[in-house]
Parts: sequence; C-alpha cells; structure tokens
Amino acid sequence: LFRGTMDSVYANGILEVHVDDEGDVQAGGLIGLALGESAIKNCWFDGTITTNGRKFGGIIGTNVTRSDAKVSIENSLVTGTLNCKNPGNSVVGGFCGLLQGKNNSLIIKDSLFAGEINYLGPADGKIGSAGTYVGRVGYPGNPEGEAITFQSAYSVVTDYPSVQYIDPGCTKNSGVKFLSNKELTGELARSNTKLDFAQYWKTQKADCPILRTFSHLKKGAILESKDENYSLAWYDPDAKVLELKTAEDLYGLYIVSRDDTFKGKTVKLVADVVTNN
Repeated sequence: LFRGTMDSVYANGILEVHVDDEGDVQAGGLIGLALGESAIKNCWFDGTITTNGRKFGGIIGTNVTRSDAKVSIENSLVTGTLNCKNPGNSVVGGFCGLLQGKNNSLIIKDSLFAGEINYLGPADGKIGSAGTYVGRVGYPGNPEGEAITFQSAYSVVTDYPSVQYIDPGCTKNSGVKFLSNKELTGELARSNTKLDFAQYWKTQKADCPILRTFSHLKKGAILESKDENYSLAWYDPDAKVLELKTAEDLYGLYIVSRDDTFKGKTVKLVADVVTNN
C-alpha cells in the first residue's frame, strides 16, 4: 500500500507471486497498490515479475482511489519482464495493471517502456488484458470516469497497445509513440523522442536510453560487489570535477567506469587511501 512520493528508485529483482483460485492480488515492480495522491519520479524497474495473480504492472500493480486523486509517473523506465501465468482474468500493464476509482486520473509523462510482456490473451468469457503502459482503465462493469493521460511517453514496438481496454465512460488521450529498438539506440533516441537528456536520460550506444541517476548500472545487471565495500556517493554524472577520498570511492570508480568514460571530466584523489590492510 503506497501513497506519497517515490523518487529515484531502482529495482532489479525477481518477484514470484502464486495464489490459489485466481486470487485478487496486486503485484508491482515498485508498488503493489497505490492509494490516493502519489507522484513517482525518476524510477526504473529492471527485474522480473511472474504471477498468476489478477493485477500486476512494472511500476504499479493497481492504482485505485475514491477521492478524485491524481497519480503521476514522470521520467521513469521499465525494462523488466512481466510473465502472466493466468491469462484468463489477469490485467497486466508495463507501468500499471489496473487504473480504478471515481474520477481517478493517471498521468504518465517523459517515460519509456522497453521491457517484455509474456501474456497469452484472455480465455473465453474472461476479462484479461495487457498493455505496454496500462492493462485496463476502469473496473470491469463499474466504470467511474477514470482517465489516463500520456505526455511524451514512448514504447518499443510490441504485440500490445499502450492501453489494452478502456471501459465506457473512461478516457485516454493518444500520446504514446511506438519505436523500434533501432530508433531508440544511441543518438537516434535524441531525434526520435522528447526525453530530457540534459537532466534525466542518457543514451546508450547499443541499447535504449537509461536514467542518468542510475547510469553506473548496466541494464539487467546487478553490481558484482557482495560485501558492499564500495561507495557511489561521490559520483554525479553531470559534474565536471569528481573527488575520491576513500578506498570505497576507488572501488566505486571501477564500477562506474564500465559505462562512463569520464571524457571531459577530472577525477581527483584528494586523500591518502589504504587499499590493503
């Protein structure tokens, strides 16, 4: 259950949720159930969700409220995998599974879906649905004016629309631009999108853009350090001068240098460092 602000969160894990009798479970890469006014900024889900539950999404499983609340997702990225083990009744969304609640609105802007959805489609007489951003807008049989708005939202080309199903009385603007993997690679991403590469996003030579805050991480990778004897507190991808003071900083430099060439930057060692005791 979540309400509030989530800023600069990266999740790379494996979530498996198995319930009996098609249980009404909400599973999300970052949030299972968002209830009330919420803002999600600069977040990235790069893990795997596998469930036979009914509502799940890369960022939020279900966004529900009864208080005319607004939920926003900005400058966020999904590169993870969503595996549906119960296609008959499941509602699956790359960002949000189900948007539900009287006059509830969800705004998604300056974001990218570049993940994978494995979904077989609804069984006969069932209400399952899957979308690269939202599985379904409006609770089945009881729509209450829910609305989804996209602003500068992008998705890799998949077998699914941005929103699979919109109940009568609910609304959606267009606003999602579908692009090939090639069109999102390297400098092509700058010309094909309106993402803010100066502040939030960073291009990759052979892959889709990633968030600058997490540019020291490789997509789909977990840091090799198991003892956590490293520090990235010194690292600012936009700074021209960076200072290292500890052995942990040096190890952090090793990790970051996999993806940052430090061209045009100065890295200084400003204190004596003991690397072996």
